Amino acid sequence: MSEISSAPLLAAAPTFRDLGGIAAVDGGRVRSGLIFRAGILTDPSPAAEAAVRALDLRWVMDLRSSRERSHSRGTWADYSTARILNSDVSTDVRAGNAALMHLLEHDCSVTGAHRMMMATYEHLPQGFRQQLPRLFDLLLDEAGLPLMVHCTAGKDRTGFACALVLHALGAAEEQIVDEYLKSGDLLVGSPVSDSMGNLLAQVLGRSLEPEALAVIMGVRPEFIETALTAVRIEYGSLDRYLEEVGGLTGERRERLRQRLLA
Repeated sequence: MSEISSAPLLAAAPTFRDLGGIAAVDGGRVRSGLIFRAGILTDPSPAAEAAVRALDLRWVMDLRSSRERSHSRGTWADYSTARILNSDVSTDVRAGNAALMHLLEHDCSVTGAHRMMMATYEHLPQGFRQQLPRLFDLLLDEAGLPLMVHCTAGKDRTGFACALVLHALGAAEEQIVDEYLKSGDLLVGSPVSDSMGNLLAQVLGRSLEPEALAVIMGVRPEFIETALTAVRIEYGSLDRYLEEVGGLTGERRERLRQRLLA
């Protein structure tokens, strides 16, 4: 998409972006207009709705839990003819993960928020065990693209999923981390952040410090690095994880590269 046509979407979903253009180590680049990532749409304007339709999505992979979906009415599929795959990745405080909430109950400071986020990313590899094969199935489906992957914020679960896709396509880890970090602090002070703050205040019985909420709503290099390290500790390598958990054999991986790289 052009910057002009994507501007309405950035107002409704700040972490929206196209993975196109990212380089692979063999000199290829991810094709534009095929894989998009985002959080939920918040009160999209008519222009934003038109921009979603212009994406011509075929599939929307929604990583939110059923609990999250029940509290957020809209989805990207509402503004397109795309089919939706509800994937229920619940390794996130937004999904009501009790263990993560417990960490914040004991310490809702910046330190506690950081510790909770590190625990979130440490458990992402296991949280994707059922969903990763489905993601690659969609990417390899002749009728599966363009594809949107999203969760609530569009930075944690979505960020991990996109990191794995980029690794499968041959992107260097530095490129993968740089792409993840593009989400920055875009959500700090946003309606999504306000909703998260209200949710946590209700559960914890007290409000988080603004600085602590900012940690939860942002991205940090150590977050994604924790998830990738957890994969390597459990499976030995990212490649082995993609094959054993994601079903991405050498033949399927080559097909994926031919399909998504230019």
